[in-house]
Amino acid sequence: MTPSNRVELALPHTNKTDLVLEEGAHKRMAQVLAVDDVDSSDDRAEGSTSRTQPRSLMSHTSATPGIGSPLRRDERYCFDDGNVILLVYDTFFKVHRSRLCVDDSVFSTLFCLPQETDSNVEGVSWHRPIRLPEKPRRFANLLWALYALPAELNSVADDSANCLRLVDIAMAAQKYGFQTTENWAVDRLKKVIKTSENVDGVVNPWRVFSVATVCQNNELRQLMIERIIHQANHRRLAWSWLVTIGESLQITELMGEGYYHLVIRDHTRWNEDGKLTEAQVAKLYIGLCRLAAYKDLLFGSPILPIVDHDCLMGPDICRARWELMWRQALDLCGLPSVHIVGYLAAVLKYMRHNVEIQKGFLSSPEFAILGASKDETKIGSKLLQWYISHGKTITPAHPKEDVLGGIPTVRKLSDLASPQETSLSIVTPPKITLSAIQEAEKLRISSIWIQPGAEDAAVVEYIKNSDYLKTRTIYGGPCVLASGGDILKSSL
Repeated sequence: MTPSNRVELALPHTNKTDLVLEEGAHKRMAQVLAVDDVDSSDDRAEGSTSRTQPRSLMSHTSATPGIGSPLRRDERYCFDDGNVILLVYDTFFKVHRSRLCVDDSVFSTLFCLPQETDSNVEGVSWHRPIRLPEKPRRFANLLWALYALPAELNSVADDSANCLRLVDIAMAAQKYGFQTTENWAVDRLKKVIKTSENVDGVVNPWRVFSVATVCQNNELRQLMIERIIHQANHRRLAWSWLVTIGESLQITELMGEGYYHLVIRDHTRWNEDGKLTEAQVAKLYIGLCRLAAYKDLLFGSPILPIVDHDCLMGPDICRARWELMWRQALDLCGLPSVHIVGYLAAVLKYMRHNVEIQKGFLSSPEFAILGASKDETKIGSKLLQWYISHGKTITPAHPKEDVLGGIPTVRKLSDLASPQETSLSIVTPPKITLSAIQEAEKLRISSIWIQPGAEDAAVVEYIKNSDYLKTRTIYGGPCVLASGGDILKSSL
């Protein structure tokens, strides 16, 4: 045993003032001597004394009731055959040592400490009880868990009363080293949080976050945060409440969610429930100004992609088309001007929707292209070769040429063998594109991909007003040559 694993404790009524404990035991003993958690109003009503100084587990002066305070015996946990007496603040408990020694708890170490004489042994008489700096209610709840049968443990109801009991059990079990009991209480608490319709009505968030901190259980903490945010999103909790609890417990996730959802509202509704302080309202105004600046930046300078492909249009044209698509996505949002997260989410949704349409386009059994020519330097001809190189069944449509790229052509779209199972690429001037999509709509062509530059305002307006075309037409930026390969790979 190295010196770092040793601790010296001065305990009353012992012959040894340099008692050496194993590392696990002295850590648990240190927890018992440590400052207790902050008492809530109802805890203080029970007569909790100040926790500013550590108290000895066996101290005669710790947790002493005020002058004239009557002492009482706990009605449930004073057994006739109990063999250890404890005084918890103003309440006596007479229980069985065997129950307190499970799980290698702090008490198992305490009961092994040597005493001076039998007459001075603490815990064997009402006049010399073992004094604990604890709340009687919390200690009684811990005893309930230690004495309960398995059926009783499994039948704990998910209500506010039992939630308080679980909090008490978890806190006390952690404090005195009952690891199995602590794990059970925390697991049951998680179940209550997951199943409760109204977290604030069943669970005291301050208590739960205290348990998560003391028990070092990040899963419980994160679960509570997620449930609170979820219920606020479903209007079961006010956003101002998230601000209050977030600031009081320094939980940045709750503060951020609360402030953000308040600031994107009309400012006249910020404090409609009257629960925000002047300082919190001031923070909202500061946030509003900053988000407005970010909004102007978002519209003025779109987030640009890294162009690392061999796009035939060149990176400048590609970025310009991307910027156009970015603005289209933002224009479709219809969100409050400072809802930055909403704007980004809408852009992401718009992009994902486009990707799904692109996947559907490239999954067709047959393809057609309008705009290919004999000039192999033209985009239409290169696009035709792209389809051929990727093993797609492609049919060029051309009013004059009989063969393009070694493949027989059709004169018009209506000559296609299976228009409803065909995806159509269009690489034509905008005026021709408009007539082409009108014919494609009549033929119920499966999907349409308009190459960048082949559309104008009239084409876009027609697509938007067509219930058939707007859900199956790709336009405004994406290019088959640039994106097609990646789309095909992602579909494998």
